[in-house]
Amino acid sequence: MRTAQAPPLAALREELAACIQCAACVPVCPTYVGARREPLSPRGRLALAVGLLEGEVKGRDGVFAPISSCIDCRACVPACPRHIPLADVFYAAKAQLATGDGAPFTARLLRRVSRLVLVKNRLRLAMRLGRPLVRLYHAIADRSPLARLLPFYRDGKKRVLPDLVRRPMTDDYPEVVAVPRPRGRVAFFPGCVINFTSTAIGHATMSALRKLDVEVVLPKEAPCCGIPLLSVGEREGAREVARDVVARYGALDVDYIVTACASCGTTLRDTYPGLLGGEAARAFAARVLDVSEYIAAHTDYRSRAGAVEGAITYHDPCHLVRGMGVTEPPRRILAHLAGAGFREMEGADRCCGFGGLFSALHYDLALQVGARKADSVADTGAAYVATGCPGCQMQMTDSLARQGVKARVVHTVELLDRALGPDGDVSEAKTRAIPGPERPGPA
Repeated sequence: MRTAQAPPLAALREELAACIQCAACVPVCPTYVGARREPLSPRGRLALAVGLLEGEVKGRDGVFAPISSCIDCRACVPACPRHIPLADVFYAAKAQLATGDGAPFTARLLRRVSRLVLVKNRLRLAMRLGRPLVRLYHAIADRSPLARLLPFYRDGKKRVLPDLVRRPMTDDYPEVVAVPRPRGRVAFFPGCVINFTSTAIGHATMSALRKLDVEVVLPKEAPCCGIPLLSVGEREGAREVARDVVARYGALDVDYIVTACASCGTTLRDTYPGLLGGEAARAFAARVLDVSEYIAAHTDYRSRAGAVEGAITYHDPCHLVRGMGVTEPPRRILAHLAGAGFREMEGADRCCGFGGLFSALHYDLALQVGARKADSVADTGAAYVATGCPGCQMQMTDSLARQGVKARVVHTVELLDRALGPDGDVSEAKTRAIPGPERPGPA
């Protein structure tokens, strides 16, 4: 096992040498399919990583853009016949680029800001400062001449972005949400996106678990999982965040640590053991479950949940299907809610194009990837697209709006909470109901 202190690319020298250039990874890569350029394929990125390791190329030689454009969808990992840990390779290459020369100013600034905000958990302050900017963004109409000056403005439309809330979701609850006859006790790790933007997912998670007689521990000042830091090559910063998360949540007297964000779940369960090493990280990771896993295996939702009107399809978040290996639990829940109205889309596990910072740094490429997913959704004629990642929800909402597809993107737990019916509320703000779509299927 690699140690956390080993130089990332140097520690992967043997794995890098195993590549036989067979191209099995190329056709499954969403960025290559979108751009048709070899440097934007896993094989091309691996060759650049070898060049970085051997000192043959540097960031200023045009390496940064191809390496940073890896979405981390991990579709290339199971496709590789030599079992090269390509996800580790590309994270390692990002880390090496971050400490070398050639990274653009914006990338260096993003790395420093990410470390400043996330390592010391200054999320509350950052969101307070960012909220007026987001509100201004929403206030400018697509047809306004000012909209052309905004980032992510394409083809006469702004990007669909979620709001930033005035205070985090965790402020709406006590640290322990008790139930009269608990059948389980879990800690909920919301992560920064659910805590500050996609709060409806967090409220639905808390509400559904309570209705299913699960006691929930929700620590205040919930931190980020650290994956944005890994995405910008800030490996040591991610390690500091991971230590804080393991110390804070690992000490809780709970059966499991539940996540409702695929990227958070993969980072806590799949990444932390290698990033930190040691038995504490491995024991912590073993207790991490996606909310759909926990509900499907440890509750009696089938006897309590009613039906949801309208056809439902499901999108597999990359980190949920290839990071955590979770595919069946959300489908079992959705099939129970929709019955014959559950429809599989073609390429359900194909990336939607979000990839965290990828869709911010490479928005045009993200749009190309997202358009394919929107077409798959439209073909199902579904009223709802369920998923297990707030990032996927944001990206697909934008993609569907651009393609004129009227399906509404929701988290699986939001549909389940709605199907469980009203039963009081322990939060100060009611769990937001899911309004029906204007009409199912494509426009």
